[in-house]
Amino acid sequence: MKKVIIALIAIFLNVNVAVAQYPSGKVVVDHLYSELLENPGGENPTRRVTIYLPPVYEESEQMYPVLYYLHGFTWSDSLMIVRNHFDQLLDKAIATNKIRPMMWLCQINTLCIEEAGILIQL
Repeated sequence: MKKVIIALIAIFLNVNVAVAQYPSGKVVVDHLYSELLENPGGENPTRRVTIYLPPVYEESEQMYPVLYYLHGFTWSDSLMIVRNHFDQLLDKAIATNKIRPMMWLCQINTLCIEEAGILIQL
């Protein structure tokens, strides 16, 4: 039993060290309003956006390409960070020169459907 606990602690420490070895970008969550999104269906015209900024973004005056990511209908922008760890994936890809430093933008996709007087938000 003691060996199992020591092995689990060693694995946990290795995982944390492996994740921490890459420079970290910054994740910013903001809300944007657009008059064009106002509609009679009742959808909120203010949308949440999640933006990933590469590790060197704040120190640089360089322009970065932007990847606009539209997640699936059953997922969300915050789950891309919390569950998929997309920011860590981008950190690793940038640090190992698999991709150029870039900004990543993902918005929450919502849809309201009014059926027989009942408002359903998906």
